[in-house]
Amino acid sequence: MDLETYLWKNRITQKDFAKKSGVKRTTIGAYISKYRRPSGTAACKIYEATDGEVSYEELFFTADVKKKAAEKKEADIANIKLCI
Repeated sequence: MDLETYLWKNRITQKDFAKKSGVKRTTIGAYISKYRRPSGTAACKIYEATDGEVSYEELFFTADVKKKAAEKKEADIANIKLCI
């Protein structure tokens, strides 16, 4: 199961899960939005905090990460052009 589903199913806020897992709330949000992938350490913390319900595969193998990064890069370039 993915992290967002786990939090929803267990009625846990990102803030509370951050405290439980030891991973920053903003970082949890980035993983959920598929904007970032966790480091090995963060993945272990999330796996342990969810008792294995969120798998390593769900955390690492997400095709959306590259797509989101590309979209952000395009948006950043557009914002820079507006400033020039």
